[in-house]
Amino acid sequence: LRTVGPLARIAAVHLQAHRLDSARAVLDAGLAITRPRADAHPGRHLALVGLEGWYYAETGDHAASVRVAREILALHHRTGAPQADLALAERILGNQLYHAGEFAGATDALARALARYRRVFGPD
Repeated sequence: LRTVGPLARIAAVHLQAHRLDSARAVLDAGLAITRPRADAHPGRHLALVGLEGWYYAETGDHAASVRVAREILALHHRTGAPQADLALAERILGNQLYHAGEFAGATDALARALARYRRVFGPD
């Protein structure tokens, strides 16, 4: 797992430079390490999965981006993540559903995110 941090940074550099083929190859290498250990090491896995979501957003594959957002949310639920992290994951899912044109699902996810934010941080 020590190589995951550098792999994530390399993938981010490739994504920022729009070198998508290179980013995909690095993401695949990192995810092969983290996916089997995701529940035991969620932070390292989430770093790469978040970048994978960015990759799919860059390629316009909204269905895959939604799948990744659902994976992030499910991992947060399985590992007992703090409510603030769950709220963020719901918001990410809502954003991805919106970009995929799934407006009803986006509204539901964003409403769940808002409710969690208000429970954690109180009303504005």
